[in-house]
Amino acid sequence: MGSYDSAGQESSAPEDRRRAGSAAAYALFAATLINVLGIGAVIPVLPLFVKGPIGGGDVAVGLVIGAFSVTGIMMRPIGGRISDKRGRKPVHIAGIAISAFGAALLFVPAGVPGLIISRLLVGIGEGWIYTAGITWIVDLAPVEGRARVVGLFGLSVWGGITVGAVLGSLILSAAGYDAVWAFAVAAPLVALVIASLIPAAQATKQSASEELAEAELVGGEIHANAAPSAAVVASRNQRGLLRWVPSSTLRPGASLAMVSLAYGSFMSFVVLLLDHEGIGHGASAFTAFTASFVLTRLFLSSVPDRFGSRPTILVAGLIQASGIAVVALAGSLPIVLAGAILAGGGMSLVFPSLAVIVIENTDVARRATALGAFLAFFDVGVGLGAPLAGLIASIGAGNNYADAFLVAAAISACGALIGFAGTGGDRRMRHG
Repeated sequence: MGSYDSAGQESSAPEDRRRAGSAAAYALFAATLINVLGIGAVIPVLPLFVKGPIGGGDVAVGLVIGAFSVTGIMMRPIGGRISDKRGRKPVHIAGIAISAFGAALLFVPAGVPGLIISRLLVGIGEGWIYTAGITWIVDLAPVEGRARVVGLFGLSVWGGITVGAVLGSLILSAAGYDAVWAFAVAAPLVALVIASLIPAAQATKQSASEELAEAELVGGEIHANAAPSAAVVASRNQRGLLRWVPSSTLRPGASLAMVSLAYGSFMSFVVLLLDHEGIGHGASAFTAFTASFVLTRLFLSSVPDRFGSRPTILVAGLIQASGIAVVALAGSLPIVLAGAILAGGGMSLVFPSLAVIVIENTDVARRATALGAFLAFFDVGVGLGAPLAGLIASIGAGNNYADAFLVAAAISACGALIGFAGTGGDRRMRHG
């Protein structure tokens, strides 16, 4: 009887660990979402504050809003490296605390410079929160479900920004600017409490399925190859710039930057494009894009795990590029909405597919560093999308918005091809 009880306890141990990991993952999602609600609440309010009470102009608005991305790009790899050295939880918590402090500076009457400093700090905080959070969630996830988990965790940011922007506008209408700033401080403080209660996680060890994926079929027999792949070995102990941007991120990161450039162009100029074409309803197009993105993540996030990351990158990336081109050439609102739906759904699956390739080609000891650098490629792509589209649109007589969208679609398609063809040379890429 005693041996039976012991066996029963041993068999229940993996299930207990799975439940604990699931609870931690839900709590981590909630903490990240709540923190981003505070960030999102400020986004639609700051331009009004700068041009109203502060008395600034359009340039000042651009500097205040853009400061967030500058430190986000710079600090993601640094936060990832610290996370690899000190653990995911301390970096995640530190990021939340920095976000709260940055938001609190909104109360300081220091004009545009004060707002820029606030946004720089919040950019650092968000960069660390998401970098540590996505690595932490991967540590908790089973190997065979990583793409799905990465995709769903990304909704904590998309959902937080979208819902937070609505809440910020409502709070501003009901209670004024100070109430929005207070919410922007309170949200990360609540997130801080939740994150502090989540147990730290150890990185997921290689599973039997991964070991089989690294086996070689010779003469009809499976011979296990215990040695890590060349890509994983290459990611260890790299020096110079590769200490901060591991080689395993370069080709997937380039692909991500090119695909996200199209998103940056779409987000910045879809309203102007549709107004120029006499179609209007730019907000509806953006809503269709966002709804398609979120619904695809919710219901199709397991596609890369089931059919492979590289095929998913190719198909989804080309779908996104096609959608952007459809929007550029559309002559009516229904066709615009169809293109926006294609673009949003395609982009939704590209990021988790590329992220899994980075994860599986990076030594586990450098996982957060790699993901931090990989996320920075997204920021760079989005940041370049708007000025490139603006430059193309202004050529000659101007208003070349459709041409700008077609160029963005072509770059996105090239990014999908790089993501497929440029990441297929290693055995460990079992998702190809």
